[in-house]
Amino acid sequence: MQLLARRFREQRLLALFETLIKSWCHKPGYGIPIGALTSQWFGNFYLDEVDRVLLASGVVPYYQRYMDDMLLLGTQQQVTDARPILMTALEKLELVAKNDGEWNRAAQGIPWLGFTIYPDRVRLNSNGRRRLRRKFKSLQQQFGAGTLDEYDYQARASALFAHAQHATDTRWRTGLLANIDNDG
Repeated sequence: MQLLARRFREQRLLALFETLIKSWCHKPGYGIPIGALTSQWFGNFYLDEVDRVLLASGVVPYYQRYMDDMLLLGTQQQVTDARPILMTALEKLELVAKNDGEWNRAAQGIPWLGFTIYPDRVRLNSNGRRRLRRKFKSLQQQFGAGTLDEYDYQARASALFAHAQHATDTRWRTGLLANIDNDG
């Protein structure tokens, strides 16, 4: 609420924010649930200061954040230098990185947003592959049973593959489309 009060002056708006936030806080250390429509906005607002501090430091050349998932890329020294800056910024917000963050070399693959990122490629992670395979098989069964028309089948299949298309593993997706039992 202190961060919101620094940014917004309108008391009715601040009261609304407080009502929204308190309506979901049932245990200390827990906030609004991920499914709430305001959670994305509040999450981005709350972590904005972390972004500012890390970017202002100029220590790491590549930084991305999606909600509470952060990705730092650089040389080993750059990432090592960025770590205490990031941890201090989180600490100031009374936050901690889960499992002290995952710090590893890109050659080993970096898990991020359902993908594994390597220096030369991006792959859909194993859970994402299993989930996509299972959902696509179910979709094919529904279409085969006549419970979906062609338009709905195409729309749903496109939606299933929309996330996966950001990976560079097109051979696996092509194989899945050709043979639903492909183990990839």
